[in-house]
Amino acid sequence: MFSTKSYADLSLKTQYQEKKVQKYILNNLNENGDPKNVDGVLIQHIGQGTYGDVYFYKYEGLEFVLKISRKSTLAVKRTANNERKLLQVLSDFVEEKKLGYTAWCIDHWESNGRVYIVLQKALGDMLQFPYNQTKKQEDVHLVFTQILYSLYLFHETTGKIHNDVSLENFFYFNSTVKGNFNRTLPYGYDINIPECNFEIVLYDPGLAAHCGNGGKWFCNDYQMLFEKMNNAFGNLLKKEVKDVENTLVYINLIKPGLALTKTFNYSMTSEQCLGKCLEFLKSYTVSPIQYKKEDLDFGEVASILDDKFTPGTFS
Repeated sequence: MFSTKSYADLSLKTQYQEKKVQKYILNNLNENGDPKNVDGVLIQHIGQGTYGDVYFYKYEGLEFVLKISRKSTLAVKRTANNERKLLQVLSDFVEEKKLGYTAWCIDHWESNGRVYIVLQKALGDMLQFPYNQTKKQEDVHLVFTQILYSLYLFHETTGKIHNDVSLENFFYFNSTVKGNFNRTLPYGYDINIPECNFEIVLYDPGLAAHCGNGGKWFCNDYQMLFEKMNNAFGNLLKKEVKDVENTLVYINLIKPGLALTKTFNYSMTSEQCLGKCLEFLKSYTVSPIQYKKEDLDFGEVASILDDKFTPGTFS
């Protein structure tokens, strides 16, 4: 059973259609298919990646994000169209179930060899998340549970592996939904997410593929997730000197989580992988790491983690 909870502001789609936003966008592109600045409309270029560009729009009081694929190679076009098709599947799920933790788009289309995708604006990705406000054990577990469940929900809804699971592709949104989220999964695993003011969602499914393609399976997404988190928090440790303690608290959980996911194999379903991760979270105590800031050598992150890592306790 699902309990209703969704970050998605479905009213944005109605407003978008009423204001004929797609027509406005198409009428205000330059000869290359990129947005033109128009008086009274705020347009900001906020991101650039291998496959395209991302813009923030504020048009007649409506705020949204526009992703535009590059008009280049066949591989870029294939990736952009794959993302477009999967976002439609995920969006149908969100709108039918009124359930969050999965990607939702307002609109999408192809024009002159480029794919355009309109999305709800997030507060940021999980590299920008305010981890300094979530250093208590229950907060750390809440963040991990949402990330893991969003990955599982992608598998369940699309039947595919994501293949690009990194903190840059998880976004967090403001959530005003009241009440806890509870769901019982196959094999008897329970998802319990307390009421909170944010919701974490996995996006960017352009590289998603069928299980077994390239020798990759559901278990590989879980392992990739912990590998990418381990690397990302190592980099944060180097950069955010003022926030070392909070960063290490997360690494204290990520390292044994990575070791766990390396035991997963291709025969495991996504439910089984998620269940193992949830059991790990329930049994693991996040231990604050004792350190002296002046003793930390930020040029040797690996040795810091080895020397300062304090294992949690299993019940």
